[in-house]
Amino acid sequence: MKRDKSISKKSHKTAGLFGFNDKKNMRKARHDKLKKDKDVKKLIPEEPEVPDLFNSDRKTVKSLCAADGINPNQEGYLKFRDGENDIYVCSMYVNEMPRRSGFAETFQPLFDFPNTTANVSIEPITAREATQMLDKRIMKLDSERYAAEKEGDRNRYRKITDKMSETEGWAKSVEAGENVLFRVAFLFSIWAKSVDELNDACAGFHDIALEKNIELVSTYEVHPEAYLSAAPLNNMMKWGVGPFRGRIVKYHVMDRYSLSTIFNHTQSNFSHRHGIIAGHNMATGHPIRIDPYDMSHDGYNIAIAGITGAGKSAAIKMWVSRLVDVYDYKFGAVDFDSPDGLEGEYVPMVSAYGGVVYQIKHNSANILNPFELEEETIFNKKTGSEERKLFLANKISDVTNIILMMIKSGKENADFDTDVFLNEIIGGSINELYEEKDIREDEPDSLYLTGEQSIIAGHITSGKIKKMMPTLSDLYVKLLRKQISNNDKFHEKAFAIAISGLEPYINEIIHSEKTITLFDRMQYEELPVDQYGIKTAQIDGKEEHVFLKRGVKSYFDGQSTVRVTEDTKMVDIDISSLPEDEKNVAQQVGTSYLNEYLIKKNSSNPKKLQKLIILIDEFHRTFPYATARNLVASLYRQARKRYVSMVTITQALTDYSQYEETKAIVKNSAMKILFKQDIMDSDFIRKVTPLTETQIMQVTQLGGTVGIDGEVEEKRKGECCIIDNSDTVAFLKVDYLTRTEAKICETDAAKIAKMMAVPVRRGLAG
Repeated sequence: MKRDKSISKKSHKTAGLFGFNDKKNMRKARHDKLKKDKDVKKLIPEEPEVPDLFNSDRKTVKSLCAADGINPNQEGYLKFRDGENDIYVCSMYVNEMPRRSGFAETFQPLFDFPNTTANVSIEPITAREATQMLDKRIMKLDSERYAAEKEGDRNRYRKITDKMSETEGWAKSVEAGENVLFRVAFLFSIWAKSVDELNDACAGFHDIALEKNIELVSTYEVHPEAYLSAAPLNNMMKWGVGPFRGRIVKYHVMDRYSLSTIFNHTQSNFSHRHGIIAGHNMATGHPIRIDPYDMSHDGYNIAIAGITGAGKSAAIKMWVSRLVDVYDYKFGAVDFDSPDGLEGEYVPMVSAYGGVVYQIKHNSANILNPFELEEETIFNKKTGSEERKLFLANKISDVTNIILMMIKSGKENADFDTDVFLNEIIGGSINELYEEKDIREDEPDSLYLTGEQSIIAGHITSGKIKKMMPTLSDLYVKLLRKQISNNDKFHEKAFAIAISGLEPYINEIIHSEKTITLFDRMQYEELPVDQYGIKTAQIDGKEEHVFLKRGVKSYFDGQSTVRVTEDTKMVDIDISSLPEDEKNVAQQVGTSYLNEYLIKKNSSNPKKLQKLIILIDEFHRTFPYATARNLVASLYRQARKRYVSMVTITQALTDYSQYEETKAIVKNSAMKILFKQDIMDSDFIRKVTPLTETQIMQVTQLGGTVGIDGEVEEKRKGECCIIDNSDTVAFLKVDYLTRTEAKICETDAAKIAKMMAVPVRRGLAG
């Protein structure tokens, strides 16, 4: 074989040693080298020129997906010109990924990343090729295992053994025809409105991938070809150039079982026909409409759950404000918590819409009477007319539950017999109080004084005037008198519990010890005192001690100081200033009041339907009390008859799991809206929702990582999952549209100031 006489600097220096340093020989050697290169070149077929589809006249697929122009460049992205807008696109593929990967654990955050398209290319491998591939793999692993065993590397030996077992399992299933292998490639394209946004998005995408042990590689030199691969042409095999010739991305071998887990089954085109824009679909970016009264619903109730700091309150306030503003909804709420310690969560929103804010707190003249009773109308479907009704028995039951909660709140449950006696004593006494007012079942007119004069707002008024309702003081006095006359030793404990439990809630009562004779403050001041300094009075010729009783929770004792009219759009009963141990009872009284003046007033005639939302925040706090659960269950029955949307808010969906009444509430809710949930609650989520395993996993990942303050990542607040009662599921990101909304929905003063300083953006925030 003739020796190659190629000349280089090194070979030239060496040539002098062997007599080839003269000019003639050097020229001859150079001539021979050039002649040889030409001859070799002739033998090598020319590579076909790779067409540049982006710059040629041969454009397809609606001019490459309808863009007006595309500018590939050397800076790692594509620039699209679409009308007056520039769009920047960067593509990347999966180079390395975990050996065991499922969609929920690995691919979901990448598939659902905003403004991202995902392209999965699947190429089946023939059984013959797969068998050969697996046999080679087994032989290689066996060799590596032997080396690890010889070196004493137990950890490496164990890992290789696991891989061998898995590969052998694949081989057996492929040979038996039970399994098929595929080459799978993942190509992602990220879209942005500027280079800076694109860089930020790509950095975030890479960070998420790293968390999932995925290595991404940019299609730096072949972005045009990568874009075409992800376009409707969907042809990853033909457009490679340079080192990517033959294919653009790296393919991974997967069997059919693991392949079935990678696809995104979490999204759907959820959107009601009408309703307000709630935010945008996290997968598609499309706006999502929600309407509690959508025609597809069997009922209108909504169950909302999410950890503190997930963005529930801001989202709910924004949705409610839009429903009230655009679709003329009415709204009522019991405001449980205060973000600033001054006023309730919903006060700014209700005030902005001219609603009624009713704050209950200590040392306030505001009173909310739990005995409030209103008539209602029932639509008769047969006659087509509305009939006036007064359901006194239902009211007595509701008030009994409230009073029992007052009495037993913060105390150990009494024994069974005592509970029975308490129900009997309280329920019977409340019934007697209404009887004394001559208020009768199914007689609406018995609520009113007729033909009498009264002074209202400084004016003498005659005609139909509502009677004064019973009060907690009335009930307290009645129980005292019954206790004095009680001869049943089995009832003694029940009377003692009832009176002591009710005493903190009365305003002021002055009464004698034995006959329970009542005195006013002026009479009390004039009474003499005995040698022990106790006031005394002569009653029926006998001296009795006289006591002044004054409760510390008197905001429920007396006639209500607030009235709601038909024109009132919003009502907020703010109990946020009360101590935590007083809020549970206050919530029930407030909810009962909303029932009387909003729910009952909502017509049961479908033609006169007034869309109404009643919100019960921190619903789970009252779950331990059977009386509270009974009251809410009663309200739910009322609401269903009157086309009212009851919205309950808890911190976790599992809060509903403890009691049969609460289980029924969440199961029968027309919509369920889940913000971030704990992964430990997956079993209950699975029972009461149609979510798949993948979707359940995604729900636990909403909002990102929880910080040391217990809140989700700031930029991911407002992420939630909406489940319609038609089993339609969508993952949503809530957006503020205007400064006004931000001001009434956001509770953090610093954030409000920041939002107000930013120029107004039209349309959904990206």
